[in-house]
Amino acid sequence: MVTVNRHVETVLQEVESTLPLRVKLNIRWNAASVHLAQASIFGLLVFVGFFVFGLAAVPQATIATWTGTPTVLVTLGPLYFSGALVKVSWVLGGFASLYMATTAAGDRERREEHLGPVTEQMGGVLRRVWSGAGSTGVGRGSTDV
Repeated sequence: MVTVNRHVETVLQEVESTLPLRVKLNIRWNAASVHLAQASIFGLLVFVGFFVFGLAAVPQATIATWTGTPTVLVTLGPLYFSGALVKVSWVLGGFASLYMATTAAGDRERREEHLGPVTEQMGGVLRRVWSGAGSTGVGRGSTDV
């Protein structure tokens, strides 16, 4: 959330400091949910990649030898998968997701890459609606926004 706050502050400073609190919170919520969705989808893709690779490359007997116990199978309908393979793929996908989130927090270029398009769109909409309300009745002082 700190990453999103830092990135969104630039948009809020460009537009106007008199935005209502609910609008400021909504902007932060939007950027945070996009960042969370990106990290989750990336983690899921890494999970699927390692899972498919593990199915293709590591036989059940090798998994049993490595773990030192009989292979525990996880059922998904008519399919059976190794429980250890599911756990390892899940952990690697989770770490990949965390890595993506932390690199965005620590690196300005990554943050701009992940959150830039979202904040540019929000900033453009806010500039059009909030500062140029004019004849539409929406914007400054209006409760329609």
